Formats: sequence, structure tokens, C-alpha cells
Amino acid sequence: MLCQVQKLVEKMYTLLGVVVSVSTQRVEENLYTNLRGQHMALMDRMAKGEVAAFEEAFNAAAPKFVTVTAPNYAALKEAAEKAAKDAALADVGMCSHAVKISMHRMTSSG
Repeated sequence: MLCQVQKLVEKMYTLLGVVVSVSTQRVEENLYTNLRGQHMALMDRMAKGEVAAFEEAFNAAAPKFVTVTAPNYAALKEAAEKAAKDAALADVGMCSHAVKISMHRMTSSG
């Protein structure tokens, strides 16, 4: 049980790193220190605008969502796995698009 909680906390810190990297808002100092201690290299890549770093973090930490269609129990296992991967790729694509827009706004206004 403790291991699951630790994994969840790690995922939350990873997602917080994504948010902090694209936000102009500041977070509490102790929280930021812990965040930098755990994810300094990843946050440095995100601060440079490296979209692959955002995708990596989002892919590793974002919750995996259920698709909106009912499962086809007659379908092969491979088809179900492909649908799950496609949904995850769509989530990563939306995250990347939002990051690009945010980074563009930050560089345009700065």
C-alpha cells in the first residue's frame, strides 16, 4: 500500500513539474525545492521548451483514461491494446499542443 502511495506522489510531483514549467505563478518554496530535487533535469529540459520532455512527463504521470466506446469482447487482445495506445497518444498530443501554445505565449509576452 505504501509503495502505491509513493508512486502516486511521484506522479503528482511530475505533473506539478509540467504545470510549474509553463506557468508564471510561483509555488511555495519548500514544495518547489522538493520538486526541483526530484525532477531537476526534466524541469530544465521543459524550461528550455523541449516538447519531448513534456510528452515524457505527461506519458509517465498522467492518468490513463478509459475510452468512450464500449469494449468489444469479441475483438482480439491486440485490437484492445492498440485502442488504449491510440487513446494515450491522443492525450499526449493534446498535452503537447497545449504546451506549445503556452510556450509561444510566454515567449511572445516576455
